[in-house]
Amino acid sequence: MSSAARALSLGIAGILAVTLMLTPQILGSRPTSVIGHGGLSLALLGMAGCFVYGLGYRPERTALRVLFSPWIAWPLMAGGLWIVLARS
Repeated sequence: MSSAARALSLGIAGILAVTLMLTPQILGSRPTSVIGHGGLSLALLGMAGCFVYGLGYRPERTALRVLFSPWIAWPLMAGGLWIVLARS
């Protein structure tokens, strides 16, 4: 993939990380036991994958290379956020 995809991955992950740290109330005003932890876990896993890809790390093993690709990280992040925001 191109350097534009790396920059996009890093930018999206950075924006999501800052947003969740500074305004956690967007996850919902209900108690934390009601928040979709499964969805949040998926979103954070996708965010981690975007950081890894965006910073330019390239694993030698094919399985890890696929796991940290934007083709996996972007849908994980989007799907996880959709699950979390749909529940709030």
